[in-house]
Amino acid sequence: MGRILALGLLMVLLTASLLHAQEVIELREGKWQNVSTQPTTRGSTTRLVFASPELDEIESLIDKDQYKAAIKRQIKWFYSHKGSPVFDRGLMLMARALYGHGDRLKAFYYCDELMTITRPANTSTKR
Repeated sequence: MGRILALGLLMVLLTASLLHAQEVIELREGKWQNVSTQPTTRGSTTRLVFASPELDEIESLIDKDQYKAAIKRQIKWFYSHKGSPVFDRGLMLMARALYGHGDRLKAFYYCDELMTITRPANTSTKR
C-alpha cells in the first residue's frame, strides 16, 4: 500500500512539474528564439550608441513644454539627417512634440511610421 501511494505521489509531482515548465519564446534579432535555452546576455553582439546633441536639445525643449519650437527644429533635423541611425529617435521625439502640442492625429502617424521602420526585415506585412 505504501509503494502505491509513493508511486502515485511521484507521478503527481512529475506531472505538475511538466505542466509548469512552459516554453517561452521571444523575437530577438528578427528570429524567434527559446528564452529558456538562449543566454540572456549577448556577449558576441555589441550595440552601438549614437550620440545626437541636436536630438538631445529637442528632447529638452519637449521636457520644458516648448512643443512648437521642438517641432520646428525637428522638421529641420529630418531634412538634414535622412538615413541617420537615430532616425527612429527623431520620429519618436516628433510624435511626443506633436502630442504635447495637441495634434494627436499627426503624432499617431509618426508613431505608425516608427513602427514601420523598426519592423524586422524578414516579416512581411499584408495590408
